[in-house]
Amino acid sequence: MCSQLRGRDCIISQTSARVRGNKCTSHSQTSARVRASGFALSEGIVTMYLQKAKDAKRIYASIVHSQFECYGDRKSGYIVPLEYPLTSLLSSFYQQCGIDPSLISYLEADGSGIKSRDTIELNAVAKVLLNNRQSPLLIGSIKSNLGHTSAASALISVVKVLIAMEAGKIPANNNFNKPSQQVPALVEGRLKVVTEPMPWSGGLAAVNSVGLSGVVGHIVLRSHNKEKVNGGLPTDELPRLLVISGRTEEGLEETFNKDYDEENPDLNREAARRYTEKNPDVNRAAVKRYEENPNVNRPSESK
Repeated sequence: MCSQLRGRDCIISQTSARVRGNKCTSHSQTSARVRASGFALSEGIVTMYLQKAKDAKRIYASIVHSQFECYGDRKSGYIVPLEYPLTSLLSSFYQQCGIDPSLISYLEADGSGIKSRDTIELNAVAKVLLNNRQSPLLIGSIKSNLGHTSAASALISVVKVLIAMEAGKIPANNNFNKPSQQVPALVEGRLKVVTEPMPWSGGLAAVNSVGLSGVVGHIVLRSHNKEKVNGGLPTDELPRLLVISGRTEEGLEETFNKDYDEENPDLNREAARRYTEKNPDVNRAAVKRYEENPNVNRPSESK
């Protein structure tokens, strides 16, 4: 594969799909000064554990419906998808599952950053998901944060939605300046890109995937609402492994003392105090190992 890329025998290496500046500008208007249409390649690994609801011990979300189709009768190139496959898939999807598209509170779009692809995707979404909708449909794309992870990208989009459901907050879409003028629903505000972290009460969320080979997919997830006891902190006194890292001793200390929950700093201090008081031997042993092997915890000095 690498030799094919170097020899320009790969279809991706011969196109202008790669973006200058290594940033995915999903759903954004292309700048006149910077060629902002294209995707930045990255890497990712995803592992998911699926269980029947009756057997599940820990539930992040439930799968309401999923569907994918492959359209091989394309006459355009790999980079530019056809609009009718995605429109057809979305229409068929919601007819089969019997869900009103207006109930979708958030859409994790494919959002590759390639302007032509994003335009076709969002215009197809607008045709199906925005009918009879009273409020804007929130959208975003993890590719603006991590880049395009190729084969792992669809599942990484699902993971983003699961984390957002668990945290009760939708992360911001990066590198967005203004709506693409080729997507009327964006300009009119019927589709709204999340540009700041936004509180989210969950509900139904959808994920789009548009592959280069002509495969399109869509999935709807329902959040699993559960009350977090004691702010999510453990109420027992069992010891737990606390993993932190830092390149310097000062950085390690700063990370350890940081208040992770800015809204509930007392909870973090109390958790740290309980951990230290209830497990003094564990902490002393960790400090001793650190003192005996200081070079392991510090970056090597350049010669």
